[in-house]
Amino acid sequence: MNASIGGSRAVDKVISRGCGLHQSLVHRHDASLLSTRSKTVVTNAVPVPRRLQIRSGQRRVGAECAGLSIFNDPVKRIRPHIVIFLILGIATAAKIVWAANSAGTVDTVLFFNFARALHTDSLHNLYLHSSRFNHTPLTALLVSAVYALSADSILRFAFILRCVSIFADVILVAALVRWRDRLGAPPWWALGLFAASPVSLMISGFHGNIDPIMTLLLFFAACACVFRRPLWCGLFLALASNIKVVPLILTPIFFFFWLGRRQAAKFTIATALLLFAGAALPLWQCPLLYLRNVYGYNSYWGVWGLTYWLHQTGWSTLQTIGFEHLTFLQLLIAQILKTFVLVGISTLAWKRRHCQPKEVFETLAWSWLFLFAFLPGLGPQYAVWLAPFVLLLSARWYAFLTVAASIFLFAFYQSTSTSGFPWFFALPLEAHTPIWSAWGNVFWVALIIVLALQTPAVWNRAASQREGIIPHFDESELCNDRELLHKIQCSHGPVSG
Repeated sequence: MNASIGGSRAVDKVISRGCGLHQSLVHRHDASLLSTRSKTVVTNAVPVPRRLQIRSGQRRVGAECAGLSIFNDPVKRIRPHIVIFLILGIATAAKIVWAANSAGTVDTVLFFNFARALHTDSLHNLYLHSSRFNHTPLTALLVSAVYALSADSILRFAFILRCVSIFADVILVAALVRWRDRLGAPPWWALGLFAASPVSLMISGFHGNIDPIMTLLLFFAACACVFRRPLWCGLFLALASNIKVVPLILTPIFFFFWLGRRQAAKFTIATALLLFAGAALPLWQCPLLYLRNVYGYNSYWGVWGLTYWLHQTGWSTLQTIGFEHLTFLQLLIAQILKTFVLVGISTLAWKRRHCQPKEVFETLAWSWLFLFAFLPGLGPQYAVWLAPFVLLLSARWYAFLTVAASIFLFAFYQSTSTSGFPWFFALPLEAHTPIWSAWGNVFWVALIIVLALQTPAVWNRAASQREGIIPHFDESELCNDRELLHKIQCSHGPVSG
């Protein structure tokens, strides 16, 4: 009899050890239910025998143990990371195959001609003789390296150039997955959409430009804010601006962010030194030509947003389309729009200078939306600039904008392509402009909608509390564990009621 009792106790001990964690959870849950129900007067209650309570508790614990084993079984459950990287692998393969079997757009031809000229001539003469060369010296160095690898083959050049952007897309998705593991956002379905984005497929896999590289570097600059690295933030921002100068309009966001933390000097020095180093040669040889071609670029007038509708008025002084030979009124309107955008971004940056580090992405997302809404001109490849930032602002609105941008891009490439889908080469001509510029309103109106709906939330959430300050909570709501509450009080000061 004693042996049988001892054996049964040993079995019970093993079972209790196997599911000890779940029993404690169940007991805590039952205790919380009991404390809740004890506040309510129950009439005509029939007492349940303790034997039945124990058996039901064992059945519940056993079911939870079985459920947890299924949840943790790697064979029965697919991790979302695997799904995301599987989607990324398929999308990357599609981009590479498309890039290997197409020539891209006229941008690849222009870059090829620029790189070929740099192998026989100087950067100074390229700025002097080609107003279309509106790129930075780092971009010139990049396309020169791609040209050296292409052995003077334009198709090979176009393929390698797009592979660089495809590689940047892979790194960006991996960084977003890491971000998701740390902070729990964005949702997995949105990350899957980002990895398989048709916008990225058409721009990195077909178009042929360097915008995805700039987007990746700007994303890293924002991540440096989260990890409180002002030097790295300045270096990544300067690198992004040495690829394309448009990130400079976002500099107030980073400057005021570090100013609010008394580290603006480190950020400013790092940004200024690397930015100056990247532009030192043209600033020494041909400063006016460099500033005119690169910083005076107004994109294509009359094909996007407000300038599109101004062009539709039929007014003779607003009929020039492009970025060359614009009238005085067109140049004036472009400068007014750019100044308005800069003032709006700077105002928001100052208002949100004490925001939480991860909220920098919200500020950047709103700034991109504001910039796109009032841009005097647009290239289709610009659609990748705001993608990761809007994704972290709102997953649903990111999906909405992805659909709108995909419609615009498809209409652009389909109308300018020399063949049907899948496109081999796209050459925008004057006859194509009324077609694709009209479809651009789909993307522009979608941006206006998201901007209008997100502006109140972003501006009203402009850092009402400084970083590190614990908001007002009732002690019972903050924590029931007195020891943990004591640690919080020691770290941040007492929590007043």
